[in-house]
Amino acid sequence: MKKMTSLICAACLTVTGTLAVMSAPLTASAHLMPFPTKGKAGENVTWKYDVDTHTLTFSGSGDMYDQIRYSDGEDLVEVNESGRWFSPKKVVIEEGITSIGGSAFAGMLGEPDSLSIPKSVTKIGSAAFDSSLIKSFIVPETVTCIEEGAFSDCKDLRSITIKNPKCEIAGKSNTISSRFIQKSNGGGCRYYGVIFGAEGSTAEAYAKEFGREFAVTGTEVVLNPLKPTERGDFNGDDLIGTEDAQNVLIAYSEMLAGNDAKLNALQKDTCDVDLDGDVDISDAQYILIYYTECNLLNPDMPASDSTSRESDWDTILRGESLRTD
Repeated sequence: MKKMTSLICAACLTVTGTLAVMSAPLTASAHLMPFPTKGKAGENVTWKYDVDTHTLTFSGSGDMYDQIRYSDGEDLVEVNESGRWFSPKKVVIEEGITSIGGSAFAGMLGEPDSLSIPKSVTKIGSAAFDSSLIKSFIVPETVTCIEEGAFSDCKDLRSITIKNPKCEIAGKSNTISSRFIQKSNGGGCRYYGVIFGAEGSTAEAYAKEFGREFAVTGTEVVLNPLKPTERGDFNGDDLIGTEDAQNVLIAYSEMLAGNDAKLNALQKDTCDVDLDGDVDISDAQYILIYYTECNLLNPDMPASDSTSRESDWDTILRGESLRTD
C-alpha cells in the first residue's frame, strides 16, 4: 500500500493539462445484401431505395405507418428490428406526406448528409429517429407534435432546431437525448447537444425541465465535439492519465469556489468515474489509481477497449488491484 501511495503521489506531482473537449467520430457499418428496394410505408405512401446513390425516398400522401415494414414479396421485415438493410446518404420525404411514422428511421445505420422534411409534415412519431446517426436536425414550423422518444439515444445529435414555438413536445427525458444511463449509474437520459428555438417557446420549456442546453434560434453557439463517453478519459485522447485527473481537480476547485466549472453533460458523465452523481476529489483520486495500475505497475498492459475498460473500472472501484501476479 505504501508503494501504491508513493506512486499515486508521484503521479500527482506530474499532473499537467488544461480543460479539453472530447471528439471522435462514430462509424457506420455497411448495409447487408441483398435487400428490397421498394415497398409500402403508409396507406397512400410508398418508399424506394436507390442503391447507386444511396437515396431513400418516400412519396405519396397522408401519414406514414408506425413500425414501417419493408416488404420483399411475402417476407416482411420491421425496420426497427432489422433496419440494417440501408446505409442511406440522403433521405427524401416528398410533399404530401403528413407524418413521420413511429420508428421510421430507428436504428438506421446510415448517416444521412441530407434529410428534407416537407411543409406538409405535422407530426414526428414516437422513436422516429431513435438511435439514428443524425448530427443536426431542423423541425419545420408546420410540425405541431413531437412524440415520446422521437430523438432518443441519438449519440451524434449536436443540435436540433424546433421552429414552431408552440410545438407539442412529449414531456419525457428520452424525447431528445444522446444516451440512456442505467438506474444503477444514476439513471435518466442525457443530451450532449443544444436545443434551438424561440424565446418563451415549448422548446425552451422542455430544455429547462430536463436540463438541456438551450439557445435562441440564430444565436451562435460553439458545439463541443462529441465522442462516446469513456469513464476517466476527460480529454478524449483514448488514454486515462494525469491530465484527466488534473482537469477533474480544476473543475472541482471551481465548484468549491462557487464558480461555474463549465462542464457540459458529456464531460460531467466522464468525470464522475465513481458514478455517485458528483464531480469531486474522489474522482480525481480514482483516475490516478487507474493510471498507476495500468501505466506504472503494469506498463506492458495493452490498451483496453471500452468493454474491458469498464471491467477495469469495476475492479478498481471495488478496491481491488488489476495486477494478476
